Amino acid sequence: MLEKATIMRIRYALATCLLVLATGVPTAGPAAAHVTTVAASGAVLKGQVLGEFDPLTGSTVVVYDAATGKALRSVKTSGGDFRISGLPAIAVKVRASAPGWLSQYADKKLTLATADVFTLRAGRTLTLPFDCFDLEPEAVVAGTVTAAGPYSHPVRGAAVSLFDATTGKTLRSTKTGADGTYRIGGLRPRWDVKVRATAAGFLPAFNGGAATLADAPPIPLIYTNPGVITTVDLSMTKRPHGAAVAGQVLGWMDPLSGATVVVYDAATGKALKSTVATSSYFRIDGLPAIPVKIGATAPRWLPSFAKNRTTLATADVFTLHTGQILTLPEDSLDLTPEAVVVGTVTAAGPYGGPVRGATVAALDMSTGKVLTSAKTGPDGTYRIGGLSVVLDGVTVRATAPGFLPAFNGGATTLAGAVPVNLLSGLVQDITVDLSMTRRVPTAVVAGQVLRWSDPYGGEKVVVYDAGTGKALKSTTTDSEGNFRISGLPAIPIKIGASAPGQWLPTYATGKPTLAAADVFTLHAGQTLTLPFDTLDLEPEVVVAGTLTAAAPYGGPVSGATVTVLNAATGSPLKSTKTAADGTYRIGGLTTRWDIKVRATAPGFLPAFDGGATTLAGAPLEQHVLPVHVRHEPPPRQGSVGVEAGDLAAERLNLQRSSPLGWCVGSV
Repeated sequence: MLEKATIMRIRYALATCLLVLATGVPTAGPAAAHVTTVAASGAVLKGQVLGEFDPLTGSTVVVYDAATGKALRSVKTSGGDFRISGLPAIAVKVRASAPGWLSQYADKKLTLATADVFTLRAGRTLTLPFDCFDLEPEAVVAGTVTAAGPYSHPVRGAAVSLFDATTGKTLRSTKTGADGTYRIGGLRPRWDVKVRATAAGFLPAFNGGAATLADAPPIPLIYTNPGVITTVDLSMTKRPHGAAVAGQVLGWMDPLSGATVVVYDAATGKALKSTVATSSYFRIDGLPAIPVKIGATAPRWLPSFAKNRTTLATADVFTLHTGQILTLPEDSLDLTPEAVVVGTVTAAGPYGGPVRGATVAALDMSTGKVLTSAKTGPDGTYRIGGLSVVLDGVTVRATAPGFLPAFNGGATTLAGAVPVNLLSGLVQDITVDLSMTRRVPTAVVAGQVLRWSDPYGGEKVVVYDAGTGKALKSTTTDSEGNFRISGLPAIPIKIGASAPGQWLPTYATGKPTLAAADVFTLHAGQTLTLPFDTLDLEPEVVVAGTLTAAAPYGGPVSGATVTVLNAATGSPLKSTKTAADGTYRIGGLTTRWDIKVRATAPGFLPAFDGGATTLAGAPLEQHVLPVHVRHEPPPRQGSVGVEAGDLAAERLNLQRSSPLGWCVGSV
């Protein structure tokens, strides 16, 4: 059999040949619309509607405003041809439809949104291509749904649905009428479908008498003549009656009257039937023979599902059988009392009052997990239910925009919160009132960190509490050394900066220690911007060398004390001990100091740099500041008597003490 598209191409080719033979002029092709000038006012649209490539008489053509989608004019075709005059000179879309055929938009588009747009001009006629509309026959599935058995009758109001046989997707659905009949149209040929009917009191019915959608045979919808219907009758089986569930509801092992018992479909979770256990005992009849789950609820008791599960999802499954009664074990439904926490959330301070819309949550204190929560009302009150009276380690927290969190017992953190005794909820509601403190607007610190007066970037900036020395917040500067730290309390603070590599930490303003740092007072809602050179790091100077014993003994001196002295005052700045090989290293020195170096050890005379035996005779070691190139690695070492960046290799010789107390030493 030839495909429809092939037939269309053959017919179009034949029509083109005939037109060429008759006129001697070739056509412009199926996509070209022809425009002619007319004398009448307004625009004219004409064309032809085909059905399976034949003129379709009695079809309806509607013209829409392309911009708004509003229908402008409609007309019935005669012999498939149509002509619509008096149209506005605007952009339009066109639709064709006919009974028994699928509607279509030019050019063979299925929706108004995707339809082609044609521009009409006043005084002109737009002729659409002859195959612009070629409608397909509508596929229709229809039939009757009846009840199976000796007393068969039509099933009224049954839901009949068509599914894509490949994907299982629902395509169309409808309801049966009073006579059990249904009709589903608007289907495209080439679909393979399956049909299902559902109705209260009946098992689902599928085409072919299948029990499930997966087992139903596909029904092919092929090209047919208009009006041809695919008939699918369905026979529905009444759900069996006679299965029953019976048992007793307990409350903490005692009979509990007035509880509501519900039987659920185990597969869908849908409630099937329910009853009230007036004397703690219950029985529910007329249940389907399917797997079920069973639950019980009562005021001021937590729901329970057989066998004593807390949720429907975890409940045990019981399979019912027609004509049989399932009697639950004695303690299958044993409810636990519900603890209810109530109270009022207010704002602390002179501007108190209820806090509306606060979130009050019951928390597991060991994990911080929220067990349940509620919102406060306009009067600040709340109610949290659904808690078990046997839970331990539960507290209550309130949160609200503009306030600090508030915990039971007046605590501000979970660790400091007081647990709530839920067992007291056996008698009455547990009252927990909470007082919330308003958040204080925070302050901001901003500035720039330099390295020897040049921006570098990557420095760490820390803000400290000036009273306690505790670090409050920190950040890392950008590539230009800039920083901004927000969310700080409005208190006196100190600020420090440090950098990786051999740079000395500094504290504002240019102080070497936190203790000596300047104090700045922050104010809520304000930004403190530090002056340009408040945080300017200096390179670290390092003095290193080897300590040896003077001739004739020679060799390294381990455990000796090497001290860097202030050249002006003689006061010690830094000191260290020599290693086993006599070497030492003293860092953390600043280029602003002029220094001298001294070594002492038991059994040796003191030794100074330059070979001197006294501090006064030791040469003055001055530092020459290096040229610091921005974005280059910082100086690795400081120096004594040389440019910073070189390691000062001081070799000190110690002379052993003589009996007469004299020595000869060299540095």
